[in-house]
Amino acid sequence: MKITSAVLRSALAVLAGAFAVATLQAQTKVRPVPRIVQKNGRFALLVDDAPFLIMGIEDLTMGDWPPRPAIWPALEYMHVNTVEIAVYWQDFEPQPGKYDYAVIDRLLADARKHNVRLVPLWFGSYKNGHPHYMPDWMKLDPVRYPHALDQKGQAVDSPSPFATASLDADKRGLRRSARTPEGSRSTAHRNHGAGGE
Repeated sequence: MKITSAVLRSALAVLAGAFAVATLQAQTKVRPVPRIVQKNGRFALLVDDAPFLIMGIEDLTMGDWPPRPAIWPALEYMHVNTVEIAVYWQDFEPQPGKYDYAVIDRLLADARKHNVRLVPLWFGSYKNGHPHYMPDWMKLDPVRYPHALDQKGQAVDSPSPFATASLDADKRGLRRSARTPEGSRSTAHRNHGAGGE
C-alpha cells in the first residue's frame, strides 16, 4: 500500500501539533517549538531541534485521579518517552474560577523526573457525548448550562452544543489547565470538552 505524501504530511502534522501545542517536560530555558521539517522528500518531527520518535502510551490508570505513582517506573521499563494522561475538569475547577493545580503540577514534576513528555487529555464538557466530567456547579445549574433536548423536548444527559455559557466555561478551564509553568514551552491538550472529540 502506497502512502501519499499528503497523508504522511497530515499524520505528521497531527503529531507535531500535539507537541507544538505542548511539551510538559522540565525546561530551564525556552526551547524551540516542535515542528515538522521536510528534506529530500522525507518528513521528520523535530523536538528541541532534534528528530523525535514518539514512543508513547495512554495512561492505563484512567479513572484513578491522580494517576498512581507506580506508572512512572513502568513507563521507564517500557522505554516510553511520551504519555497521555487525563485531566478531569471536575477535579481541576471544583468551584467556579477556583483552580486546583496540585495534580497537574505533580504530573509535571513526575514527567520531568522520569524524562517523559506529557500530553494532558482534557476531559471537559463532553466525553462520549456525556457531561460526566463537568464540574458539579455546572451540572446543578441547568438554566445557565442547559442540556440538549431530544425529539420530545426533554433534556438528555448531554450538554447543549448551543449553550454559550457552557462553551465559554469549558474553554476557560482548558486554557487555565494549559498554563505554562516554570518557563515550559507550552502544553498539549487533546480536548474531550466543548468542541472536542
